[in-house]
Amino acid sequence: MYEASVRVPCLLSWPRALPAGLRVTTPLAGVDLMPTLLNLANETPPDKIDGRSVANAILNGRQPKPQPIFAEIASQEAIYWGSTEREQFAAHVMNLDGRWKYIRNRFDIDELYDLETDPGEMQNLARLSEYQPRITAMRQQIAEMICHTGPGPYDWCLQV
Repeated sequence: MYEASVRVPCLLSWPRALPAGLRVTTPLAGVDLMPTLLNLANETPPDKIDGRSVANAILNGRQPKPQPIFAEIASQEAIYWGSTEREQFAAHVMNLDGRWKYIRNRFDIDELYDLETDPGEMQNLARLSEYQPRITAMRQQIAEMICHTGPGPYDWCLQV
């Protein structure tokens, strides 16, 4: 969930669709790729889809509007030896909203980083009381995303 593992470059070459030398610096989610590529191919993405198309911004030479990015990772290894219960599996959920990154894991450990002042994610601000309103808001964004995508292994995150 840290920058070294979630910030992955994406290189595209499509001479008839994309201007040469274009560089998008706005962080995008992996789920944005399919609707964007479909729009660039003059196809319509399905109505109910996670992600958004940023084709219009790209084709007009603008940076896409930033929006929160969610990521999740789960381990297939049970936390407790022999456990097969879904809630016993390790999982992490991340919300990246501008300069702020919030990570919540199954062990109820909050992490909050200011990526502008701490790009190495070394100072966990979640322990400081002045950041609790931000943590609450970012948890709420995660809960809304999970409710949008339907029930699944991350429902434990709904506890805000």
